[in-house]
Amino acid sequence: MTFLERADVLARKIERFVGGSSQSDPLYISNRSFGQKARLAVLIGTPVLAIVGLMALALGNFFDPAPSPQKIAKTAAQPGEITAKVLPDLAKNYKSDSDTDCEIAEASVGDATLMGKLRNNTDHTVHVADVVFDLTDEEGSALGAVSVRVENIAPHATANFRMTVEQRKAKTALVRELHTH
Repeated sequence: MTFLERADVLARKIERFVGGSSQSDPLYISNRSFGQKARLAVLIGTPVLAIVGLMALALGNFFDPAPSPQKIAKTAAQPGEITAKVLPDLAKNYKSDSDTDCEIAEASVGDATLMGKLRNNTDHTVHVADVVFDLTDEEGSALGAVSVRVENIAPHATANFRMTVEQRKAKTALVRELHTH
């Protein structure tokens, strides 16, 4: 036996070891017929195409057609009719308790300090303005409330306020109440 014949036998043994039983396995990918490969593609592709088709129909409002003009005319309501049906005990002459003499022009929280600006909307001096803020953390969870008092705001002027708060994690301030005296 020559050196080349020995090398060829050794190469066939290594190839059989590395390839395993793939050459004789009928389920091995390269040994499948075109019909077997096509059947697998159809079995996998059909559900995927069905899901894609249903999603396209749903996103295209196929299942929720536009209402007919007759139905729109029947359900059209005057402003306030729906509110009257939902809230029958709501007073018709509802007036908000919020004070319009002053408004918060700016409010922010940083480094445990609440700061901002309060604007006087009137033609006279506002002697005292009490503002209650709800403080929240960065996720919007309530941390507590603080009250700020601003005094002697000139007509149509803006007054700055600054207050140290105990809530160290406070990130936003929401106006709850504003009263002037």
